[in-house]
Amino acid sequence: MNIELAKGLTLTGNFGTDFYQTSDRAGIPIASVETAYYREREIKFSETNFETRLNYNGNLSDRFTINAFVGGNLMNQQNRITTAETSGGLSLEGF
Repeated sequence: MNIELAKGLTLTGNFGTDFYQTSDRAGIPIASVETAYYREREIKFSETNFETRLNYNGNLSDRFTINAFVGGNLMNQQNRITTAETSGGLSLEGF
């Protein structure tokens, strides 16, 4: 989004979001040498950004120009990890 506020003065804004979700399963069977266990985990992550910038482009004279800007960014991150785990594995056929 671009808004021209005055000659040579513009306001720019951007908005965006990124996210992902993943899940996994891991385990060691009961008949193993190591301690048996079973785990399921789900990971959710999201990041939202809002950026704004004020730009100025102008001529100071025939020989000099000025190009300046000031801006900022607001960021919000959310991360959630859910884990369920046993110690001693599962005593169900097929696991």
